[in-house]
Amino acid sequence: MNDLILKRLAVLNLSLSLMAIVPKISFAQAIYGLDKASHFNTTHHGPFSIYAGAFRSEHSANQLRDKIAARIHYPVRVIATGQLHAVVIGPLPSPQVVRAAGNSLTSTVALKPNKLNRIARVSHEQPKQNITSSPSRATPPKVSLLPPANSLANGISATVLIGGSSYTLDKQQQVFFPAETFRTDSFEVDGNKINFASAIGIAYEKILESDKNKPWNILQSISLGVNAYYNESSRNGSVYEYSLPDFNNATYDMKVKSYRVMLDTEWVLHSLSFGVMPFVEAGIGGAQNTLRFQNIPRPNIGADGGYYNLSNHASTHFAYELGAGLKIPVNNHFIASARYLFVDTGKAESGISDNGTGVLLASPLKTKVQSQSVLFGLSYLFG
Repeated sequence: MNDLILKRLAVLNLSLSLMAIVPKISFAQAIYGLDKASHFNTTHHGPFSIYAGAFRSEHSANQLRDKIAARIHYPVRVIATGQLHAVVIGPLPSPQVVRAAGNSLTSTVALKPNKLNRIARVSHEQPKQNITSSPSRATPPKVSLLPPANSLANGISATVLIGGSSYTLDKQQQVFFPAETFRTDSFEVDGNKINFASAIGIAYEKILESDKNKPWNILQSISLGVNAYYNESSRNGSVYEYSLPDFNNATYDMKVKSYRVMLDTEWVLHSLSFGVMPFVEAGIGGAQNTLRFQNIPRPNIGADGGYYNLSNHASTHFAYELGAGLKIPVNNHFIASARYLFVDTGKAESGISDNGTGVLLASPLKTKVQSQSVLFGLSYLFG
């Protein structure tokens, strides 16, 4: 009976001591025990910390810390309070990463009862302690960390992106009329107007097991997905008839639109402060570009050629993109992001005629189509 009372008092003292440690890292929510971490789920924001064990012996705590630190990328430290030393993993950016860390680390410790070396496994809902006594002969602490067969938390996400895009188009342009007219007009494309840009997509993300012995140790996850993007840009200015500065007889209105479908990959690095995760992005795919061009005579000028509106012409080109950004978990299912993208979608060209006015060109207008975009997104994680 006395032994039972002493054990329960020891459990109560250990629980209170662990709770006393929490304020020292109040920036992170605490999960007590790797078994609880492997099933952790919450709608609260990160970051999070896992309490892997608590010991009277600082040496034992340092042993466990070193074993864990050799296997994972995230910070592992020993926090001392009173007579106990707690091994803490974190901060971790999201519940998904907490589960992956909990699954990938399994601890078994043999302890001597008269030294009160214990591992605390506590949850907010059902506090409990597992106290394992050593055999009669003193046995030194032993730690083994074994990754289970299915330790990675993978998933599918859907993403919506909106933002602004600035196009880079060929600056010097010429309008070639049939050779018998002896006429070539010219205009310049100036400015860097910012226009609306958007995207929607779906991706599969694989969480990588954090292991300092693996070459991908700096990465938290890799995703592969399909995204559909829309960009547009408009320009206007002066048209010089016969390419002569004194013949500024018309203005133009030009609009370029680009639709593209991309196979994108994102490589997410381990989180910085407050759960912020940097990432890089690359993608290849196909783009459909259209160019519309209107020539508008200036008022009270009897310029030859008059008004014409070149018909739209769609052309398909290879496209590629490169970018980088930041992600931050909002809750267990949503992740917010901000990213920069450089995109090259090939060329855009106009039609060569206006059926309404009878104007016919010798060749279409052409321009390269490159854009730089800043996009803000929200991703939903299924499951």
